[in-house]
Amino acid sequence: LPQQLTEAHDEVIAVSQSETANQLAATYLVDGQTALQDRNVSQTETAISNLNQLKADLSISYDVRVVYGPGEPRSGIFRIPDDAPTARNYYLIVESVDPAGRLVEVEIESEEDRKTERVSRWAQRVSESAFNSVASDKQDDQIIQNAVIGRKPVGTLSPTYSVATPGGAILEW
Repeated sequence: LPQQLTEAHDEVIAVSQSETANQLAATYLVDGQTALQDRNVSQTETAISNLNQLKADLSISYDVRVVYGPGEPRSGIFRIPDDAPTARNYYLIVESVDPAGRLVEVEIESEEDRKTERVSRWAQRVSESAFNSVASDKQDDQIIQNAVIGRKPVGTLSPTYSVATPGGAILEW
């Protein structure tokens, strides 16, 4: 187990281009080392598993693509927050797609209830102007010509968006 822990950490560092990922890797390494000292096999295996998942997340690249087409009733939604009845939060319904066109599950936290899930589809919060731009693009022929709104390269944990995203996502709509 000590060798597996060290190797998993080293593999993360080798692929990482993210300070956040490096810090997570260091935390998982310390968790594993502490578990080893306590002779807690289960917690050591959890630390190794966390490092392996981190490496997998860093090793993939994907596009964040707005959904549209047959069987897709909508590409965006808005919500009115309970505590701000005059506000609107705008979301585009997106999916993560790898270079081969396969859906990729990524970890997303809902801003509404703070639950985190691994999903390939979520609603990404965007600015009102980004929302309206996509709606206009879709209106003429039901096709969104500029459907890719973000890209996540290998070595990073989060996508970089080409539209204004004030942050936040939801998992149910």
